[in-house]
Amino acid sequence: MVFIDVHCHVDMCKDKAENIVERARKSGVGIIVNNGTERKRNINTLELASKFKEIKAALGFYPTGAVKLSDSGIDNEIELIRKNKDKISAIGEIGLDLKEEDSNLERQKEVLKKFLGVAEELDVPVIIHSRKAEEECIELLEKLKVKKIIMHCFSGNFKLVERIKDNNWCFSIPANITFSEHFQKLVKR
Repeated sequence: MVFIDVHCHVDMCKDKAENIVERARKSGVGIIVNNGTERKRNINTLELASKFKEIKAALGFYPTGAVKLSDSGIDNEIELIRKNKDKISAIGEIGLDLKEEDSNLERQKEVLKKFLGVAEELDVPVIIHSRKAEEECIELLEKLKVKKIIMHCFSGNFKLVERIKDNNWCFSIPANITFSEHFQKLVKR
């Protein structure tokens, strides 16, 4: 069996990419989807994907950073995605994040819709970040009838998991499953 790591940030790790890829190989991980979170990380992701056959590129923009960009800044990121459409396997990490009080949810939704539009145009899946915004994210994705979704590090309740299942979407299991009773219950169900 070959495992797929659907959400990684190899370029953010202290260890060298070569070492990470080698450890992944030895552990049975055949594909590593490296997610971009801003311009520099998107460029790094493309470089890693060209260097290692195991690394697949997902380009996107972290929600809390994206709200700080102007419309032209967002358009530049989308143009980078379009220019590299043959080199990417997904768009991510994108989504909504309500961890901070001044999160500007409406702007985050506006930006997310733009990235979802390009994902539909290119017919690629999206990797969704939804910290403290799981319900808002799912409502928007359902409203827009988005089909190819991986909910990254999902931490919502069981009712939301049911909605994910009903939509035939996927969600990744966070590493903190090892110490979180909540996540262990979600996975068991």
